[in-house]
Amino acid sequence: GTAGLNGWFTSAVSVAWSVTDAESAVTSAVCAPATIATSGTGQIRTCVATSGGGTVTVNTPLINIDTVVPVFTSCPATVALTQGQALLTPAATDNLSTPVVTGNAPTSLAIGTTAVTWNASDSAGLSASCQQQVTVKAADQTPPLVTANLTGTAGLNGWFTSAVSVAWSVTDAESAVTSAVCAPATIATSGTGQIRTCVATSSGGTVTVNTPLINIDTVAPVFTSCPATVALTQGQALLTPAAIDNLSMPVVKGNAPASLAIGTTAVTWKASDTAGLSSSCLQQVTVKAAISETVAVTLAQCKRLTATTGQWSVAGSSTNSTSNTIQLYLTAAVPATPFTASTLGSAVPVVKGKWLFQPKTGPACTTPISLRSSAAGTVRGNVLVTIQ
Repeated sequence: GTAGLNGWFTSAVSVAWSVTDAESAVTSAVCAPATIATSGTGQIRTCVATSGGGTVTVNTPLINIDTVVPVFTSCPATVALTQGQALLTPAATDNLSTPVVTGNAPTSLAIGTTAVTWNASDSAGLSASCQQQVTVKAADQTPPLVTANLTGTAGLNGWFTSAVSVAWSVTDAESAVTSAVCAPATIATSGTGQIRTCVATSSGGTVTVNTPLINIDTVAPVFTSCPATVALTQGQALLTPAAIDNLSMPVVKGNAPASLAIGTTAVTWKASDTAGLSSSCLQQVTVKAAISETVAVTLAQCKRLTATTGQWSVAGSSTNSTSNTIQLYLTAAVPATPFTASTLGSAVPVVKGKWLFQPKTGPACTTPISLRSSAAGTVRGNVLVTIQ
């Protein structure tokens, strides 16, 4: 048969017998030749021969046959390693013995791709081979790349005007990310400088990444003063309404022209905060023509009737008789708008440049007093009254 190693045959084995006796004839039948084709160990065949000298029984030596080569059970065609990582020896099995697997890989594989051949040999010397393309990359020296993705309604100046969703992208091209993926989050609270944090680890190290500062404002400014109607005299400035905001100082702008025409003009005001949120208000602004007026007091006296009543006589002149009245006050200065406090009787009309306040029974006498005209708003104060 075909001789292998270690006393094994690697093919079927033919057995032939030689039976001789120099002293007497062999009387037994010639031992038949045989062929052993079955793989296995310790197989034998026997010959029994007889002559005048007696009978002898002879066995063949133990016959070991192996015709089946080893089989690799794991030998991936491509292998990826990181520098310093050991290359695993492929596994192989054999039908009759434990195969020995050897390869031509160097002790230290260089960075790049190396072809490695493995050989699996059994006790009989039969062998099988496999090849691998082994790629070695440099060890990871860089921690994961972490990026925060912010989603929300963008306002102005880096502000969001809605809740903000935070999602994380965690990648590493050189090694696996071993830390848990950073959890997404939603920030719904208005405020400035809010952050969320992600910590990620790979073979290259650990990195801590914060989101950019997150500024959220979902509340529009509120007007605290914006009367629906405004009355002005020609040349008088229109005051800007006041507004407040929860997080910043709103800017209030209107579409009023630099000079308001006489009559009524609709003016729209807009209050905008830093985030770009805004609210508006509408005013109907009525401008009346400016009237030049001079008011004089020609008589100011009061006759005390009782401690609480007096007979008043206050007279004067005005250069404006058009729809004009004079209102007297029991105070040295005209009270603040709406001019209703401490009035001295009802307003008296200006007729042909003259006006007269003369009730027989009026409030208690006092001095000084003040007055205001209705048409031009002319004010006189500290008018001394002669008390009798």
